[in-house]
Amino acid sequence: MFVTGLVIAAALLASFRFPEYVFPPPPGYSVALLGALAIVMTFVLPKEPSKGEKAGWIFIAFLLMAWEMWAISHDRKEQDAHFSQIVQGLTATIQNNQAVLTQAGQILQETQQVENLTHENLENITGGESFAIITPQVFSGLVPIPLSVRNFGRQTLTGVTIAIRGERAWDFEHDPYSMYEAEASAINIGSLHPREIKVLPETITPDLGVGLGELKHYQVDVSAQNFTVTEDLFFKKGKHIPWDFKYIVTKQYIKSQTKKETKFGYTILAKTDWTDN
Repeated sequence: MFVTGLVIAAALLASFRFPEYVFPPPPGYSVALLGALAIVMTFVLPKEPSKGEKAGWIFIAFLLMAWEMWAISHDRKEQDAHFSQIVQGLTATIQNNQAVLTQAGQILQETQQVENLTHENLENITGGESFAIITPQVFSGLVPIPLSVRNFGRQTLTGVTIAIRGERAWDFEHDPYSMYEAEASAINIGSLHPREIKVLPETITPDLGVGLGELKHYQVDVSAQNFTVTEDLFFKKGKHIPWDFKYIVTKQYIKSQTKKETKFGYTILAKTDWTDN
């Protein structure tokens, strides 16, 4: 029993010396003590211990086993708590990141809205891709034919001027300045709001157009603050009205350019077929 008391005293001493390992101890500590007791029981105790000594050793063994189970349970609880803290930290980080991403998305959306508004305002100032088209009012049955101009676009056009070239504009033999007369007598329209239509003070008499067989041709240049388009108007005798018409509207652009030569290309913006079918 002296040895038993010595072992118990050593364990208690360890408990007070190293309390962080005892209350509760880490898993395996009690197993180590149990192994040490097994060695003591094997090599130190007398071969025939008394019943009291046997009972004491069995009690100590069971106490160490219970101690080990408590250590394992406590360690698992600490691990679960630590893992829960990690999960909570990750969740908070993810939520913070989501909040940051949401805020960044809102800022990006607001920036995009500002950019779109700026682009829209810029297009309203410059006219964007809007252009105007001349439409002869042939279904009125009147000759000379009244003309109207319409803004084919979503932006307002400003500084709109119209130059109409008919038969005289191409008579260079009799009048070398005929090409420039159309520019000098250009019609000043001013502003055209999106889809707005205005009636022109000028009219067209197809008999005075340039002859292309049975067709009569007029060239109309419509200029605005953004660019100039050329509308080719063609007339022929109508079936139900005096004159039928069709048009094609093109925009000129620089296709290639060198120091000595500039080549132009043409983009078709709008066209229509004969209307009196």
